[in-house]
Amino acid sequence: MESILIQFGNKGIDWQLIINLLGVLAVVFSAFAGVFAYNVQKNREFNERRLNEVYAPLYILVCKQEVLRKLYLPNHNIKEFPILTTTKTTTTERLQANSISRSVSEEVGFIDRNDFIKTLNETNQGLADSELLRLITEYKILVHMEETLPEESNQWSLATEEKVLVEYSLVKAIVEGYVYTVKKLRLGKNRNIKRFGL
Repeated sequence: MESILIQFGNKGIDWQLIINLLGVLAVVFSAFAGVFAYNVQKNREFNERRLNEVYAPLYILVCKQEVLRKLYLPNHNIKEFPILTTTKTTTTERLQANSISRSVSEEVGFIDRNDFIKTLNETNQGLADSELLRLITEYKILVHMEETLPEESNQWSLATEEKVLVEYSLVKAIVEGYVYTVKKLRLGKNRNIKRFGL
């Protein structure tokens, strides 16, 4: 410090030293700005992939079922029936020599839980947050238990009750994750994203 004061005192201001210091500061600032810009870009790319490969496909399914619920099933609230399945029943009658034969066929309708499970399986689960991943795993296990256990058993009832709770949490996590990711990407920031009463 004393040598700098002496240097300033004897010669005046050392402009070369100041220019060199400003150059060093500019390089350091540029390096920090570059690292910051790189991190912002990487985070944006990650969130875009998360939106496209996880939340958007699942959110589309939730939107489809909520339109159906609003129009045709207003008494089936989302807490009691978080994931819907519709069926189409067709009855055919044939007249054959003084008798009528009837056949009834059932097929999956517009909304199906299996489509939901298929979409869950197709999502990039490496991009999902830990809560969503936990709920997906629990849901798959509970659906498997519900489909394989005898319906009269106590375990089947417990699995079905727990499945409905997990379904509600899963739908809620999908909607909240979609909303969060859209806001993080600053997409549609002036629009109110529907939350379906969650």
